[in-house]
Amino acid sequence: MREVAVAPRLARDVVRFLRTPLDDAHCHAVLESALATRDERFVALLDRVVFSRPQSVYGRLFAHAGIESGDVADLVRRSGVDAALAGLYAAGVYVTLDEFRGLCPLVRGDLELAVSARDFANPLARSHYSTRSSGSRSAGTLVPVDLRMIEHEAAHHAVFLDALDLRTRPTAFWAHAVPVSAGLKNLLRHAKVGAAVARWFSPTPLAPTRDATAGVAFTAYVLAAGRLAGLRLPWPERVPLARADVVARWLAGERTQSPAVLWTSVSAAVRVCLAAAEHGLDLTGTTFRVGGEPLTEAKARLLAAHGCDAVANYSMAEVGKVAVACADRDAVDDMHVLEDKLALLPTPRPARADGVRAQALHVTTLHARAARFLVNVETGDEGVLAERHCSCAFGGLGFSTHLHALRSYEKVTTEGGTFLGHDLVELVEVELPAAFGGAPTDYQLVEHEDDGPSRLRLIVSPRVGAVDEAAVVEAVVACLGRRGVGERLTAESWRSAGTISVERREPTTNGSLKVLPLRVGA
Repeated sequence: MREVAVAPRLARDVVRFLRTPLDDAHCHAVLESALATRDERFVALLDRVVFSRPQSVYGRLFAHAGIESGDVADLVRRSGVDAALAGLYAAGVYVTLDEFRGLCPLVRGDLELAVSARDFANPLARSHYSTRSSGSRSAGTLVPVDLRMIEHEAAHHAVFLDALDLRTRPTAFWAHAVPVSAGLKNLLRHAKVGAAVARWFSPTPLAPTRDATAGVAFTAYVLAAGRLAGLRLPWPERVPLARADVVARWLAGERTQSPAVLWTSVSAAVRVCLAAAEHGLDLTGTTFRVGGEPLTEAKARLLAAHGCDAVANYSMAEVGKVAVACADRDAVDDMHVLEDKLALLPTPRPARADGVRAQALHVTTLHARAARFLVNVETGDEGVLAERHCSCAFGGLGFSTHLHALRSYEKVTTEGGTFLGHDLVELVEVELPAAFGGAPTDYQLVEHEDDGPSRLRLIVSPRVGAVDEAAVVEAVVACLGRRGVGERLTAESWRSAGTISVERREPTTNGSLKVLPLRVGA
């Protein structure tokens, strides 16, 4: 990911943003209003972004399906947004993950369109800062960071903090400082609702590099603006993933006053608990707000065994927050879908190895300031969606769509980093055979769940012959890091934390005797 220039008037805009905090009454009113107007806002967005732009990708997709503005309005009026989206999907109005990433053309019958992520930019969004997203076959596209969107999500933030009684507890982040990501956005959401953050630990340093200068500048601007607004926003402190003991000591020290809260990835939370046990530190009562990868039953049990609780959140770079933890949970990762700002359409998938019959998730944006305008775009994630009225604060506001058993099927998500399946296929089928010999079927990546942090095992067939395993790991890091600055930081974090290991055996085949480049499990 390569950042581009910081928008003008940034400091003034951020100061104004931070000097006008939101109270609970305002947050509740905003969310209730957004839920109540969900249907009409969707229809209005289609008129503004799709039907007024007939040559756009969606304009041509809707036209090919023979669907006009009045058809959608009638369908939504009769059945609501979610049923309307299912009807649109059946008519061919959807986008696969590979199409969205520009890895293949969009083909529906006799319609064929060359597309890229740029084609899904929201023309209604406003940018206070932009990053250039990575693209395997293109230069990528601008992803705006809109303070108005962050302000809307701050309303969700306030309800979440209050529902789980987290607002006044000592709070820290362990999240990357650059490129601009969840750490800084969550810091802004905290500040907007008057919640303090004591420490910000970052696996990577906040230091300018060739491709991250603007990200560093943006973060520094925001933190300086916080001081101008009278707030003490923490400066990111370098703490690599291998030094989880530093974070564990801070959490243990805070217990003398009140158990603390750490916002981080699932595997990083596991690392903290293991480090605490190794150094004789007591983390009882600590809450981990986790994201970036699935919160599985095994990892939840490990955290609970150390006296800690974990609450799951789900976000996407293109749309921001997708779902936040329910305080009245039915499952370890039970979350409320933020249905005021987006919709999730489930489509069937085969039962998983664990017996869960999950559904592929397609996302549609309903908020005018979302970075991307998406209609039925495949996320690469699966989960179980259910309607349930619960007793938590979100349930009281009318949020009734719950999501659990979230997993990824088209990407690897571990230690808070993500790589798409296409990048991994190219790695194991092209780049590694070219570097170390053998055939494309001699290599396989396995995302492994055990009693510790998630791991990536690179299976290398004995047919390849003798290889330097350290050199193979370095090659994996180098290959993945070439995708962009965000990918490079993730790959280097995996190397320093020992996330990637090499195993010499034959790759596992599936039921049809195919060697899959990526597997989850043994």
